[in-house]
Amino acid sequence: MPRPRETRAGDAHARAAAGTGTAWKMKRGLVVVVALLVAAFSATSLLSGADYLQLRLPGGLPLGNLLAALGLIAIAGAAFALSQAGTIARFLAGLAMILSLAWLPASVLLAGDLALNFSGGTGSVWLAVTATTIFSAVLALVWAALHRLARALRRRRPPSSIR
Repeated sequence: MPRPRETRAGDAHARAAAGTGTAWKMKRGLVVVVALLVAAFSATSLLSGADYLQLRLPGGLPLGNLLAALGLIAIAGAAFALSQAGTIARFLAGLAMILSLAWLPASVLLAGDLALNFSGGTGSVWLAVTATTIFSAVLALVWAALHRLARALRRRRPPSSIR
């Protein structure tokens, strides 16, 4: 017996809220693409040493520092959006997100200024924190992408016939 129309619509809303419906899949794809574009822009700007990175934002924070933080957050965000709830991939993405969100405040605390000018041993500590944050974000993204690919391949595989 078919379900009443209201129930089907309710199920669709429930699936969308749980992240399993078509609308969420489209939004997730858009989130991943935008996050990766932000990360690519950030990395390209930082690696090229663009002049605009020196611009000071209101409060004195250099634009380059903000772009570095946004790039890290974008990579972790893409990993979070790609991963499925309750998986190791989501756990790693969550840890990477926490590290990425904490990177700029921790950097400012270590440096003692918004320009991130380090002196003494704090520079080495900052370098270790930064390397760990970058590594965790990239690892989470690769793990989430491989996990999603493996799930897609498992769904495509026809069931084996038993003879």
